[in-house]
Order: sequence, then structure tokens, then C-alpha cells
Amino acid sequence: MKKKILAVLLVLAVFASLAAAEVAVLRTRSNADFGFVEDEYTLTKVDWEYLLKDGYIPVDSCEDGGGLTVLGIGQTNWQPRCPALIFTTDRAIALTGVNYGGKYYEETKNIPFGTIERWENGEWMPAGDMGLEYVTPLPGDLPPFLSTDGPIETPRSIGTSLRLYEPARYRVTLNYRTKEGRYTTGDELYHTVFEFTVPEATEKPYDLIGWHLYLSEEKDDGVSLGYYGGMMTLAVRSNDGTPLYCDFACNTVEMFEDGKWVPVPDTSDGNDAIEHLDDEDPALLEDTNRRYNTGVWSNTNNTYETEQISLRLPDTRHRYRVKLTFVENLDGTGKRHELTFAFRFEDEN
Repeated sequence: MKKKILAVLLVLAVFASLAAAEVAVLRTRSNADFGFVEDEYTLTKVDWEYLLKDGYIPVDSCEDGGGLTVLGIGQTNWQPRCPALIFTTDRAIALTGVNYGGKYYEETKNIPFGTIERWENGEWMPAGDMGLEYVTPLPGDLPPFLSTDGPIETPRSIGTSLRLYEPARYRVTLNYRTKEGRYTTGDELYHTVFEFTVPEATEKPYDLIGWHLYLSEEKDDGVSLGYYGGMMTLAVRSNDGTPLYCDFACNTVEMFEDGKWVPVPDTSDGNDAIEHLDDEDPALLEDTNRRYNTGVWSNTNNTYETEQISLRLPDTRHRYRVKLTFVENLDGTGKRHELTFAFRFEDEN
């Protein structure tokens, strides 16, 4: 009887060891604590710079009322928590509900750029007005609007106040008019209505919910400096409300060469391959405000947005990966989490 009990205990011990080993493997797996991170992203060349290819949430439907077609919700300059409206137009338009330069200004000046609705309990419920981040200021007491000289065949992106951090299905009604002059619009008000879905949170502690990444060849008076420079910014949602902060002393960038990942060398003119704090400088390591408070944590929506991170890469032939280390407390204490953002260049691979 004792032998049987001992045998059972040994079997249980083996299973416990295997389970612990599996947990350890999962914890060390790339992006174990971050959801919605792809294994590898692709950068494509747009005009003179490289941007993330297909880096947006597609719209589920779009009812084009007057020449403006929304293609998706995606990345925008510097502020991933304020996603971009990606659209084309077949004419010159002004993104505004207001009639400028016409007799109806007083009657229409309170019409917003757009309105947002959220699907709740089987019906659409109001979820606020949609703002735009980049607008054309007007003189006097006229509110600003954003205009295009159209038609625009190449998709354009404009920062908005849409909520990509709140999982739900959304419907947006975008208001606009034809652009008649620099500060004048047509009388008729057009609407484009589109819907999109922010997916439910994963079971991981954090989800990557927004990003901006661009690179271009660095030049001086038209002469190449021999490397590609740019910026990346990431937005992360905490699914349980636990804060996180980027530890800039631990950020690294690597490239895949000869079958292995190796550090990207600094440029020949002395610039760092990635903007980080020199871990050999004790004074910088002790400066917690600079080392850890390098981004924006929002308690209201449990999101964190990194500061702009400078990247300098030798070419567009290699595959690259950026590793960012996050901590839970501003003094560097608490659990640490590593996020790996890997990418390649479409034209060169």
C-alpha cells in the first residue's frame, strides 16, 4: 500500500514539475504579457518614408454620402491613442458641419465634425462627438475646420478622438461640405457613416492597442548619411488596471544577420541605434524621472503611451526587432514585462 501511495506521489510530482516547466516556458515566450502583437510587421514605402503596411482597423461598412470614403482607423503621428481616420475623396471637401462664408453660419456653427455611437444592449447609444487633431485655424470667432483640395486618390490620415482603448462596436457619422474657397464651404451638408469594431481584451495583462512607426533615409544637403532614421511610439492598455512605465535604460534594437539576432551598431557619426539611457552612467540610472517616467499613463482609461523612441538602422535589407522593458512602478520596482516589436521592409525582403 505504501508503495502505491509513493508511486502516486511520484507521478503527481512529475506532473507538477512539467506544469511548472510549461509555465516557465510561457513566461519566457516572446510577448507573453502582451496581446494583439503580431510576430512581425511589414513596413512599406510611401513617398519618401516607410510606414507600417496595413497598420489599421478596417471599417466594417461605409455609406458614402458625398465623395468621402473611409478605409480604416489606423496610426497617426506621435499619438497612437488618438487613431487616424484613413480616407479618400473625389472632390475638394471641408471636414466640418459648419457652413462657412454663407448665411447659415449662426444656425450651423454648433454642428460637430462627427458623432460617435456605441452598440449597447441591442441598440446604438450616443458616445460623444468626434474631434480632429489636425485642423486649419480660422480668423475671428470662427471654429477651425480641416479641408482638402481633392480629389485624393492616395489615402490620407488625420488624427481623431476615436476610442480604440474601449472594446465595442462603433458607428461614426462624419459631417462635411464641399470646399468652395480657402475659408468657405458649400451650403449642402453631406454625411459618411461607417462602422468598426474594437476587439475584446485578451486574457493577457496588457494589450497593444496603437502604434506609430516611420523611417526614412537620413540625408544632409541631399547626401545620404548611410542610415535610416525615424520614430516609433506605442500605446498599451492595461486589462486589469495595473500601471506600467517604460524603462528607457533597457530598450534595445537588434537585426537578424547570419542566422542570429545581433545588436544594431551605432551610426558612423556617433548617433545611437536606439534612443536610450546609457546604463554605464550611474547619474542617469539614479534619475528615476528620466529613466521610468518616459511616457503618459492615463488612470481614466488604463492606457500607457510611450514617448517617441528614436531609431537609426543601417539599411532596409535586414529584419529588425525592438525590445522594450516596462515596469509597474515609477521607481523601477514591481514586475517587469518585455514587449518585442519585430518588423521588416516590404521592398527589400
